[in-house]
Amino acid sequence: MVSKSEIDTAENVIKTYERAMRDIVKQGHCLSVEWRYKNDSENAKKPKIYAMRFQPEVFDMVKDVLRSMSEKERKAFAILRTQYGYTSPYFKRPPRSALQRNQRMRNNSTSWCREVEAALSIFWEHMQKQDKFRHFFG
Repeated sequence: MVSKSEIDTAENVIKTYERAMRDIVKQGHCLSVEWRYKNDSENAKKPKIYAMRFQPEVFDMVKDVLRSMSEKERKAFAILRTQYGYTSPYFKRPPRSALQRNQRMRNNSTSWCREVEAALSIFWEHMQKQDKFRHFFG
């Protein structure tokens, strides 16, 4: 069984991955051609790039785990997608109205918290099966 500190680490990894994916999208916009030819006052408003706490190889591991979970552990994957709403190739953000409709009920439900914790433990068990897991988290 996965300990509480490992679940916290798994949540931290997933949140950092989500922020990194969001920043990659923003950075891609900043480097586009139309951005370069705007006046200097608009160039000064470039979005900040999130400082990554993990190596890029960790994000590759997360991407592989999410892909395998989307094929094998669909329920756990759906829970993680609903809870964290990622911007990545494997997570599509639902409409804002759908998020707000059930958000209050989900956050106050103890069964939802247990389901999220179980999905995080499944995610972390899949992460532990990766080849370089001990190198980064050992």
